Amino acid sequence: MKLTFLPLLIIASTITASGQWTENFDYAKQRAASQDKIIFALFTGSDWCPPCINLEATVLSNPAFQRAAQEKAILFKADYPRRKAQKPAIASQNQRLAQTYGIRNYPTMLLIDASGSKIQVVKGQRTAANIVEQIHGGKAKKRSARIRTFSLVGILVVGLAILRFSLRRSAG
Repeated sequence: MKLTFLPLLIIASTITASGQWTENFDYAKQRAASQDKIIFALFTGSDWCPPCINLEATVLSNPAFQRAAQEKAILFKADYPRRKAQKPAIASQNQRLAQTYGIRNYPTMLLIDASGSKIQVVKGQRTAANIVEQIHGGKAKKRSARIRTFSLVGILVVGLAILRFSLRRSAG
């Protein structure tokens, strides 16, 4: 009976105190895939980086931002604290992610699809309205990339069918 609750405790421990941000990237990708959302990834130094602390206090904790962002995205936070303790698995994951995405400055905000591919870097003013606008735009970019892929596959299939038909006609 105790083992049944273990997976729930592991998943629950990946959610931060606010109940909205996860620190587990694999969990964020799973949720993004199952909910057809993108990942809003925040790379931050929560206990030493003044712009990071200000961003979290003024924008990311704003209920209007949280509602709008959660509508389109899974909220993921990769923290690089200097004074706070962090689980070794999370610290290791965050170091790999910083290398993978080329993170050199904090805070950095990315939009990432469920497969882990970077859609875009969130740029411009650090306001709730600007960030939400880019999240909505990132969701549209994800959808248009999927449509382009399906379109290219469709063109390829039609082209192969025409080639096959042409080859049969010329052979017969």
